Amino acid sequence: MEDKNLLLESEIDPQKQREYQLTEIINAGYHAEKLREMLSDYHAKDIADILPDLEKAQRLRLYTILSNEELSDIFSYLESPADFVNELSNQKVADIIEEMASDDAVDILEDLDEEQQKEVIELLDEEIARDVELISAYE
Repeated sequence: MEDKNLLLESEIDPQKQREYQLTEIINAGYHAEKLREMLSDYHAKDIADILPDLEKAQRLRLYTILSNEELSDIFSYLESPADFVNELSNQKVADIIEEMASDDAVDILEDLDEEQQKEVIELLDEEIARDVELISAYE
């Protein structure tokens, strides 16, 4: 019987296993500090992979628990970050973008509508806004 269980465990896709574990952790209802601590054991890409599968309320909770730096790492792995950026205030988007590499920041800004783009850029640190605008000019 043990051999059968080992065989089944070895057949499970490690990525799917991480996604399942992460979803279970998020659904468990841990207090903010404990949840943040447990999520720190996972790579930003793993969290990005499950973000689309979470309910909006769960994502909003993650946005408040995780730091802007952690969120910038997660958002840089998303295929369609605009879907999630639209759940945030422009100030929060600017705070996250300030933590990103300029090329990732440009990718996110390009997915926003023109008015939101302008508003977010106005909220950015002056130096970062210049870098983003410079990179955008070359693309």
